[in-house]
Amino acid sequence: MNNIKKSEQSIKEFEVRNLILFILIAFGWTWLFYLPSILSPTGGGRTSTGNIELHIVILEIIGNFGPLVGAVSLTFINEGKEGIKQLWKRFWNFHIKKKWVLVIFLLFPIISGIAFLTAIFTEGLIPELIWLSQPWILLLWFFMLFTFAGGLAEEFGWRGYAIDRLQAKYNALYSSIALGVIWAFWHLPFWFVAGSSHQEGSFLWFLIVVVFLSILYTWIYNNTEGNLLAATIFHAMSNLAIIIIFPLGQNTTADFYYTLILGIFSTLIVVIFSPKTLKRNLRRACRNGFY
Repeated sequence: MNNIKKSEQSIKEFEVRNLILFILIAFGWTWLFYLPSILSPTGGGRTSTGNIELHIVILEIIGNFGPLVGAVSLTFINEGKEGIKQLWKRFWNFHIKKKWVLVIFLLFPIISGIAFLTAIFTEGLIPELIWLSQPWILLLWFFMLFTFAGGLAEEFGWRGYAIDRLQAKYNALYSSIALGVIWAFWHLPFWFVAGSSHQEGSFLWFLIVVVFLSILYTWIYNNTEGNLLAATIFHAMSNLAIIIIFPLGQNTTADFYYTLILGIFSTLIVVIFSPKTLKRNLRRACRNGFY
């Protein structure tokens, strides 16, 4: 019995060590490749004349893959080719129930849409929606956000590696909050890039939003049985919704409503679903009067 307990303790310590190593690799990789943008007086890849500095843009794109690099490298070191194969299988998995497909594609456009409609009614905001005249741009942006910024670049790390190790020790809610804080601080270099849109916003506001998002991402991830494709699409759609479909950052009122709605919805998810797993708990839901 003592040997079993010692073995379990060593595994937990091993996972904690791996989680710390993952964070160091993810942060180190991203912050290193964003350093030229931070040091550049003109910011991330655009000169004062409007020309694009391609080498800085490429370095930023490479930097976005820090979480993926951390997850893949540690998985290979500890589990070998078989571990990489299993990680890939979790991504290349199209077995997602239809109801979750609808949630993955529609939730964030609905939330951001409600925020914009509310801003329109309260102060007459008229958003500039370029995709109405150029609908093809939605596909282009979805591809870029799915592949290079957010989705694929990050989800192999945040959900594919970190969240499982956190949930092995803590419940889903605490794990999501912890990962949300880590995830938000991973973005910190963006606030030091001259001319970045992040500089115009509050990091505290961003931190709160990311924690709410982390809860929802874990909710999707756990209810699709650890499907990385689902998490990656969900991530891409969350960015697409606030960058292109109903762009935030242009109006503080719309930003406020988005954060408020996101917070309310995240809270409802925690109440309706079990905070322990963020998965459907029919008995708990009935007890709380939702059925």
